[in-house]
Amino acid sequence: MITWPDASLTQRMPDGDACGFPANRYGLDLAAGRPSSVIRRASLLLLAACAFCLLSCARPPHLTSDVATRRATTAAVKEGYVLRDYKLPVVRPPEHANGKWVLQFDALDGKSARQFLVSVDDRTGDTQVTPGK
Repeated sequence: MITWPDASLTQRMPDGDACGFPANRYGLDLAAGRPSSVIRRASLLLLAACAFCLLSCARPPHLTSDVATRRATTAAVKEGYVLRDYKLPVVRPPEHANGKWVLQFDALDGKSARQFLVSVDDRTGDTQVTPGK
């Protein structure tokens, strides 16, 4: 037979809650089985900080694909490439790691030796031509 503890155990304790459960260092309300208000507030603050970081760090590209293509084709012509011998470039937008547009020019005849890449820095607009292998 189960008996209930006497009323003296359910009085408010100085280091516990109203049901006599001891307070723990993690802020968990043991009687209700849920986090205390301190933990809820801290988790909301952490969530807000993460959202702020994600929104402020994720910036759209500075250059558009048209501007990057124009700069890449100008750099390729300055390097001596005749663009009528190549297909339209495959444009890859900048990644967060390097911040460069990469344009791949493939030869019309399909030879990989006549392929080349042009990278365009998204912040500065500087170009770099890399010949094919």
